Amino acid sequence: MKIAGGRVSVTWFFFLTLTSARVAAQTPSQEHRPVVRFSHEWIESGGKLSNASGAAFVCALVWPSGEFHLERKIPTAFSTAVPSAEEGVHEGKLSADQMSRLQQLLADSEVMEFKNAAAPGSYTTTWRFDIFRGKSFQTIQIYQGQKGPKSVEDLKAFFHHMENHRPPALKGASLTNCNLPKPQKPENP
Repeated sequence: MKIAGGRVSVTWFFFLTLTSARVAAQTPSQEHRPVVRFSHEWIESGGKLSNASGAAFVCALVWPSGEFHLERKIPTAFSTAVPSAEEGVHEGKLSADQMSRLQQLLADSEVMEFKNAAAPGSYTTTWRFDIFRGKSFQTIQIYQGQKGPKSVEDLKAFFHHMENHRPPALKGASLTNCNLPKPQKPENP
């Protein structure tokens, strides 16, 4: 399953609304439903985030088992004529301690009660956390210059650590913007 197009907030809201309904219909078992979907998108230099040609993007899905699917697309040249990017799909498993820490963060009252602020008129960075809770999900979105409570900032740090300590990229895997409901699991040589 592939999603084409840009990554703007309205598109993500529509995509996640449809995906949430599709996941509920396809995977009734809570074991197959992700715990959280993280994403971080930013512009390295100049431009606005709505200009997707120069946007860097990292996303991850984490399942109750601790298995995760992480994708990265980091532009190496910001020319719109010849776009170039480092892309990779990575899959692995969090340790029991890491999964416990993630569950603690997601269950923290600051996270559960977090209220999103309005998006600024112009921004170059956004963090998004879609936390699957029961039959629905909670979305936390933080823009450049905004700071969340300690537990939300700790979630950002947790995701950043996952990205920085990711396993090697899978050979032959395609980016899906961390599409639900399942990881790709292509073969590695």
